[in-house]
Amino acid sequence: MREILEKVVLITDAMRAAGLKEGTYDLGGQEVVVTKGQARLKDGTLAGSVLTMDKAVKNMVNKIGIQLPKAIQMASLTLRGL
Repeated sequence: MREILEKVVLITDAMRAAGLKEGTYDLGGQEVVVTKGQARLKDGTLAGSVLTMDKAVKNMVNKIGIQLPKAIQMASLTLRGL
């Protein structure tokens, strides 16, 4: 398990709505509704990611149980070594 964790890289392909308050936004000419950590079109289709890197690190610590220094490494240094 330790070897696997050494190769985990945290990434975010967040769209412009990342970090914004819940609400409705015009993004790329489409109306996007951001609510409950999700960005969706009015018809419910997933519009993209709103995950920020700090939230990704917090998720690893709080939901997976990874120690904070390791989660920070996953978000920064690990990619450099691959």
